[in-house]
Amino acid sequence: MAMVGGSIGLAFAVSLVAAPLVVGWGGLSGLFWVITALGLGAFAVALWAVPDVGGGRRAAMADTAAGDVLRNTDLLRLNAGVFVLHLVQVALFVVVPSQLALTGGLAASELWKVYLPVVVASFVFMVPVIFAAERHGAHRQALLGSVAALVGVCALLPAAVTGFATLVAALVAFFVVFNILEALQPSLVSRVAPPQHKGLALGFYNTAQAAGLFAGGALGGRLLASGGPGLVFEAAAVLVALWLAVAWGMKPLRRRAESGGVPARDTA
Repeated sequence: MAMVGGSIGLAFAVSLVAAPLVVGWGGLSGLFWVITALGLGAFAVALWAVPDVGGGRRAAMADTAAGDVLRNTDLLRLNAGVFVLHLVQVALFVVVPSQLALTGGLAASELWKVYLPVVVASFVFMVPVIFAAERHGAHRQALLGSVAALVGVCALLPAAVTGFATLVAALVAFFVVFNILEALQPSLVSRVAPPQHKGLALGFYNTAQAAGLFAGGALGGRLLASGGPGLVFEAAAVLVALWLAVAWGMKPLRRRAESGGVPARDTA
């Protein structure tokens, strides 16, 4: 699941690099045609490449019910986390491209020259953190540390946008933390959810992620129109700080094992 989350983060990163190139080549209509082709390709993969798990009887556990997924506080914390993470990402990128163009003197079609090294650098720093968290079982510590780092990055963005170099450095820091959280949280969902309801738990998680993408665009545009880039950055820092407060109560995974391995019953 960490690899799945990392691949989603990589897809966002690649899109940042590819989109300016596509727009420079074919305009917005070219971008929409590329998105259409990718959607059809995804449909073909789902139709012909995804294996059929069959309709055989699945193992059931009498101790848990589907409703436990919605009542599990740690799953709710993770759902809230992915909602805020993607809200903040999209809200920031309502503002950041224009700030890069302004401070660096770049055209929109040239922004890939910034995004590509930023993305590569962020993945170089992200991979060791994920491996260490998985190897040592330090998932909670990695989660809380990454969210706290994201608070700091968002809080420093108003000062960082005053110069091109400082803004690029802040983007590297943002994507390091973003990619860590993008890989870490699905891994945690799969570990926290009751075994027979992992699919349901991940479905709620992915829905929260998509809702965050939508809310980030709407909120980022509204805040930019009413208060400028500074208001977007301040709101992002406040939202991530609230996320940190919510995530703080998450229990270490070892306590789940000691309690009998049924995390969905723990709703305290």
